[in-house]
Amino acid sequence: MGSPDTVAVEARPRCPVEEQIPLTTITSIDQKDDGISALCRLLHSVSENLRYKSHRSDQLDDLLLVRPGDWSPQYMDLSEAVLAARLALDVSLDDQATMYEVLDHIGSSLRARFDLRRDQHDLKNALLIRRFLIPLIPYEHSYKCTQLIAFADELLAQFECLGNKDVDILNRVISTRNLVMKLTGDSDEDKHRRLVDLGTAFRTRYKQSGEPGDLTAALKYFDLALEALPSDCPYESSYLNSLGNALYDRFIRLGEIDDLARAKACLRRAVALTDEGHTEAHTWMNNLGNVLHASFKRLGERADLDEALQLHRQVSRDTPDGHPELPARMSDLGRVLQAGFEHYNDTQYLDEAIAAHERAVALTSDEHPDRAAWLNGLGSVLYSRFMLTRKIEDLKSSIQHRSHAIELTPNADLEKATRLCDLGSAFRALFTAERQPSDLKRAIENQQRAVDTTPDGLPDKPTFLYNLGITFRTCYGHDQSREHFEAAITYLREAALQSSRSDASIRLQSAVSCVELLAENTQHPVSVESMLEAHGRVIRMLPEVAWFGYDIDRRYQESARLGSLISDSVAAAIRHERLDLAVQWLEEGRSIIWTQIISLRAPLDDLNVQHPHLAHEFWDISRKLQAAVSSRIDVKVDESLPMQEADLHRQLVVQYDHIVTEA
Repeated sequence: MGSPDTVAVEARPRCPVEEQIPLTTITSIDQKDDGISALCRLLHSVSENLRYKSHRSDQLDDLLLVRPGDWSPQYMDLSEAVLAARLALDVSLDDQATMYEVLDHIGSSLRARFDLRRDQHDLKNALLIRRFLIPLIPYEHSYKCTQLIAFADELLAQFECLGNKDVDILNRVISTRNLVMKLTGDSDEDKHRRLVDLGTAFRTRYKQSGEPGDLTAALKYFDLALEALPSDCPYESSYLNSLGNALYDRFIRLGEIDDLARAKACLRRAVALTDEGHTEAHTWMNNLGNVLHASFKRLGERADLDEALQLHRQVSRDTPDGHPELPARMSDLGRVLQAGFEHYNDTQYLDEAIAAHERAVALTSDEHPDRAAWLNGLGSVLYSRFMLTRKIEDLKSSIQHRSHAIELTPNADLEKATRLCDLGSAFRALFTAERQPSDLKRAIENQQRAVDTTPDGLPDKPTFLYNLGITFRTCYGHDQSREHFEAAITYLREAALQSSRSDASIRLQSAVSCVELLAENTQHPVSVESMLEAHGRVIRMLPEVAWFGYDIDRRYQESARLGSLISDSVAAAIRHERLDLAVQWLEEGRSIIWTQIISLRAPLDDLNVQHPHLAHEFWDISRKLQAAVSSRIDVKVDESLPMQEADLHRQLVVQYDHIVTEA
C-alpha cells in the first residue's frame, strides 16, 4: 500500500490544464495600466527580496488591496512579472500563497480590462496566466477551484465575445467545470453557482453543435442548482432565467407545448423577482418577450403578442447607445413588430420593424457572430413589405440580405435550414414577379437543402417540406409536367404526415394544399382512392387544429374556419359514392372539440382497473377543464383569458394529453 501522498496523487481528478506554459509564451502587451505595470515591477522586487533576504515586501499586501478597475492606463509587460513569480515560487514555499494571489490579481485585472475595452490581447494573456498557474497549485488547496473557475470563465468569454466558434474551446470549458464540480463538496455554499455554470456551458455547446444530449445536461444542472439554492437567495431569478431559456430551446427543438408553458412560467417568475434597477432586469424581460412571441406564433393568442410588444418596446427604449446587447434587442423588437403588423395589418408596425432591423444591422460588422441573424431578420421584414406593396426592390433587397446571412451562417448552426427555406420562398416570389425559370431553380435548391439537412421529427420539418411542395406546385403551374406534379404531391403529403409535436396549422395547410392540387389537376389523372385519402388526412387533423389547449374563443373560431373543409370532404365522399365515409366525416366534424373525452369515456372502467392512478388523474383534470370552459361560455369573442389563467389551462391540457398517451 502506497503512502498517503502517493494515493492522493493517483486518485486526483484529471485537470484540463495539466502542463505548465513555458514562460517564453507569455507575451508583451502594449496596453495601458499603471497599476499592472507597478505590480509587475513590485513583483520583481519581491522575488529579489525572497531570493536574497528571505522575506517579502509589505508593500505587496497593500497593492493587492487595489481593485483592478481602479487602475489607470499605461504600458506594461507581463513576462517579467510571471518570471519573477516563478523565481519566488522556487525560492520560498512559505510564500506560495502570496504568489498565487499576485498572479491571480494580474489575471483578474486583465480580464476586467478586457470586459471594459474588449481587447483580445488582454483575454489571451489572462488565459496564459491561468494555464501557467493552475498546474502549480495542489488539488487540496482552495485556490485550485478558484483558478479553474476563472480559467473556464475566460475560455467562455473567448468563445462568446470574440466570435470564436471553435467547439474545442467549449469542450475545455465543460471539462474544466466538470472538474470543479468533482472538487466541490455537497455542503459547499457555492455548489449551486457551479451547477449553473456547468449547465450554461452545456447549453452554449448545444447552441453551437445542436447535440440534444447537451441540452438535456443543461436542464439537469439548472434544475439541480435551483434545488440546491438556499431560501431567499438573490440568485433565484438568475437561475430561473437560465432554466427558462433552456426550456425554450427544447421547445424550439421538439415543439412540446409543456416546455413552452414551463419556460414562460420560469421567466415570468424571474422578472417578478427582479427589481427594476437590477443590471439583468432588461435581459430577463427581453427573454420573456421572446418566449411570449413564440407562444403567440404557436397558439395565436393576441394577449401573448401584446405583452411581448410591451416588453420589447420597454427594453429597447431603456437600452443606451453603445450597450453590447443593443443590436440583439433591436432585432428581437423588429421580429415582434413584424408579427404585430401581420396580425393587426397596421403599417406603423411594419415601418418600426424595418427601422429596428436596420439599426441592428448597422450596429454590427461582418465579423460579429450574430450578424447573420440580424441580416436575416432585415430580409424577412423587407419581404413582408414586398408582400404588401409588391415593390420588386424590396424583394430583391430581401434576397440580397438573406443570401448574405446564409454565407455568414456556419453549416452546424441550427438556424441555417430555416434561412435556406426562407431564401427559397423569396426566390419563388421573384419568379412569380419576373417569370425567370432560374429563380425557381434557386428556390428548389435552397429549400431542398433545408429539407435534406433537417431530421424527421423536428418541429420545423413540416414547414420546410410544405414550402418545397409549394415551390414544386408553382413549377407545375408553369410547365404542367408530371415530374413537378408528383414532386409537389409527395412533399405536401409528407409534410402533413410529420410528427404531431410540430405546428398543426402548417400540417393542415399541407394536407389542404394537397387536396387542392389533386382537384385542380387536369393533365395527370389520379385514382379515387388517392383523392379520398387526401381528404381523410384533412379530417384526421381537425382535432389538433381545434386543440383542447386553445382557449374556448380560439376553438370556436377554428371550428368555424374548418367548417368549409369538412363540407368539402363530405361532398367529395358523396361525389365518389362513398356514403359511409361521408357520414363518418360529418360526425367527426360535429364532435370536433369534445371528441377526445367522448372517445375515452367508454373504456374508463377498464382504465380504472388496470391503471387506477391514471383514471383518477384523468377525471380530475377533465373536471378542471370542463369547469374552466363552463365558466367562460358567455365570454365575448373579442375577449381572452387572463394570461395566468390561460397558461394554467394549457398546462392542464398537456397533462391531459400525457395521460391519454400513457393510457
